[in-house]
Amino acid sequence: MNGDQSDCAGVASNNEADRRSLFMLIVAAIIGIGLGSLTAADWLGNDRLSGTVVARINDTDIPLHEYQRALAMFASEKRDPLNDHDRTLVLERMVEEELLVQHGVDSGLVRGDRGVRTVAIESILSGLIVDIEADATDATRDTRLREYLGQLHDVASIRWMDGAPGR
Repeated sequence: MNGDQSDCAGVASNNEADRRSLFMLIVAAIIGIGLGSLTAADWLGNDRLSGTVVARINDTDIPLHEYQRALAMFASEKRDPLNDHDRTLVLERMVEEELLVQHGVDSGLVRGDRGVRTVAIESILSGLIVDIEADATDATRDTRLREYLGQLHDVASIRWMDGAPGR
């Protein structure tokens, strides 16, 4: 009898330990599922945009100041004050524009189509010249543009055929 009692006590002890382990496993699973659901639903706010960004398209942000500038341009062409529909429309157009730019770059259109490449380079140069002219005289404009292009060269990784240009 004495052996039977110790066997029963051992079985009861094992059952209690198994129940505690099972309980802990269930609690951990519930917590994991709950946190996973919250993260998937973005309830924890892990992917919130900063206050200076109005939208993110893939890995490219649309800054608040660009959105505000686009709103101001839109408002200047409109008689009535801007409403929520106008603001949504401007942001949607900015998102669509960024999607088209990304598509052009990803598809190789900017590199492969000579006409698109020329227009893109002319546009970039025009933007640079506007920035340079804002704080430079005509005499220093060309110098500043060369300096800027030199800075681009300095940070770029360029490999020349035969080791140097013009060889």
